[in-house]
Amino acid sequence: MAVRAATQHPGRITALVLTAGFAVADPVLSLTAQLIAFLGRSGELTTAARPACLSCWSQTELAEPSAAEIDARVAETR
Repeated sequence: MAVRAATQHPGRITALVLTAGFAVADPVLSLTAQLIAFLGRSGELTTAARPACLSCWSQTELAEPSAAEIDARVAETR
């Protein structure tokens, strides 16, 4: 819920610290987390930010912004 609030109100949220994760990750979440971690360790931070954003945004939220706005959100997530 906190991640969703942060993505919906980026101007009001300056930082977010998650202290509890999921009890059990479903296969999609698990694979996504592994990919993000691998890309982050490889120094591909912008590329890692893209699937991280997909995990936080709904399809509706992804349909609304322009490609430039999505790139800006990815850069903020990086």
